[in-house]
Amino acid sequence: MARRAADSAPPPRAAIAGATITADGRFAQSDPIDATIANLRAFTAQNGKAALLYWDPPWGYGERGPESSKDWAIDPSQHYPLIPDSQLRALTRSAVKECCSYNAVMALWAPNSQVALGIDLIRDAGFEFTTQVTWNKIHDTGRHAACMSNGAVRPCSEVLLIAKRGGGLPLKSHAPQISSVVIAQRGAHSAKPEIIREWLTRAYDTDRRIELFSRTPRSGWMTWGNQAAAPLSTIAA
Repeated sequence: MARRAADSAPPPRAAIAGATITADGRFAQSDPIDATIANLRAFTAQNGKAALLYWDPPWGYGERGPESSKDWAIDPSQHYPLIPDSQLRALTRSAVKECCSYNAVMALWAPNSQVALGIDLIRDAGFEFTTQVTWNKIHDTGRHAACMSNGAVRPCSEVLLIAKRGGGLPLKSHAPQISSVVIAQRGAHSAKPEIIREWLTRAYDTDRRIELFSRTPRSGWMTWGNQAAAPLSTIAA
């Protein structure tokens, strides 16, 4: 779930590898999770381990999947295939854990309702939570950009969880600091503000960076995901 506000338009729906489109227009994962794990492991073997990991997985919001997502206020499976929680944990404990060097930093986007699972994924990958950045979403008019919700809370923010493994990473000389609350305009579904990637690039002293579930290649970053225009890719983001 990693579209960026500054990205170009997404590719056609049929262009998502490893996914099928159901009769009612939802994406469904067609590759088994074991194949996805093997795919990311092969990507790591070919390209080497990263020291800075940035990712925004296609949250499944439990084990419901596309068949029950019709009850959601906003159905994310209309945009990409979802990964159920158990499969996301399996991917994290194996291939995600292995794609980073021992001394590393992780930046993980999590919707408000998925923060607890996000903390679990951080631990599953052998990292330790250190801090977080909250993205306050606004429209171009400056008004809060709240998402549709069937619950008591209508979310207008997301959280970037920061974690480290081993000694983490040193900061660059004169590394910029970022506020714990970032106010930025909301873009396309699941898009994230480009200021975050720019800050990560400028702050942490490494050239071994990877974005998982990426849609767009970026200079200075390895990108993995079935819309990342990379030779090895499976699950959409």
